[in-house]
Amino acid sequence: MHALVIQNFPSDRFSVAMNLDVLSKLQFCLRPFAIGVKDLVLDEVSDEQKEIFFNLSQRKNSSDKRDNIKIKNRIDGETMCKYWTQFGKSATPWDLIYAIKKDNPEQQPLRYENNSHRMAELARNYHKDLQNKYKDVDESIREEKIEKALGVVRKCAMDSQNEDLGKPITQEEIRAALKDSKNASAQGLMELPTSFGSP
Repeated sequence: MHALVIQNFPSDRFSVAMNLDVLSKLQFCLRPFAIGVKDLVLDEVSDEQKEIFFNLSQRKNSSDKRDNIKIKNRIDGETMCKYWTQFGKSATPWDLIYAIKKDNPEQQPLRYENNSHRMAELARNYHKDLQNKYKDVDESIREEKIEKALGVVRKCAMDSQNEDLGKPITQEEIRAALKDSKNASAQGLMELPTSFGSP
């Protein structure tokens, strides 16, 4: 049914739809048939018609994004908020990683991975292995290393500070910590945001 509707739609109208801004009218006409790019029957639809539908859907997506930006600017553009303060700032680009060195056996030349998905997998596996690398270390060796690391630390808490650290935390201290915490920052270990909504 979907392919039949597309085939019966004259090609000159498709070219008009591509050149003019009639995407919304075309979608309204095709809505009863629920035609989308994923619903196209690949065997019965020409490549030209698939490309036309793809271009129309891309155009709709970019139009929606522009409309959302206009709406957000209309609402928040003149108010003193994060959107307004960040609007004119230039974003600092991230440092790009073009390749990651692969794990190579001994006496083998260096090999690099430049596929982004495989690079992410290599990085994930590296950090996962790094966390589990010393998991099975003997407890006595572990305690010895901890004592050695702490032995280098020169500063110690005074007696009055030790007493304060031993007291239970009050609700007022929790409220003060939440009030002083930075907004729009990453969540902690328990994945709880510090702000639950605008005041």
